[in-house]
Amino acid sequence: MQHLTNKEIYARLDDVFDKVVAWVESSSEDDLNSVRYQDRWTAAGHVFHLVKTTKAVSSGFKVPRILLRMKFGTIKREEKSYEALKNELETLISQEKLIAKRELSPAEGRKFGKEEIIKRFRDEQRDFKEAFDRWKEHHLSKNVLPHPVVGNLTIREMAYFNILHTWHHLGILERDYH
Repeated sequence: MQHLTNKEIYARLDDVFDKVVAWVESSSEDDLNSVRYQDRWTAAGHVFHLVKTTKAVSSGFKVPRILLRMKFGTIKREEKSYEALKNELETLISQEKLIAKRELSPAEGRKFGKEEIIKRFRDEQRDFKEAFDRWKEHHLSKNVLPHPVVGNLTIREMAYFNILHTWHHLGILERDYH
């Protein structure tokens, strides 16, 4: 099974992050912060959620390998391809099993400045790449990080997840907020 290289992962990450930023830039600050649907986040809330989740993944990437191995072990199965993880996540989403934890959700009523949210999003993109870059290729498929719903994911799979998760929220923004 062919896995994405670091360069390919970065290209996909940059592509989806650029598209989210372009979407935000095309929106007014009022539109970003307006409540359009009861019991759902604002558009800016979706982007802030992506900031928080990307930060969480980056923080996991910064944990020393030895500590990850001691706490979570190593992968005991074949590593998933990008497409396989995409299919798994689409199934979980359709079954409404991927629900954001409270700490990864924006506070109700919180407003965001457009430039502020773009800067924070770009800062997390940069931090993600710097943290991921610390990993050597041969460790990407061995060491794992826990995901609360999907279970343990290799470092590479967690990078895939972050990209796919961002695409998911961009799809929501494009479908429901413009």
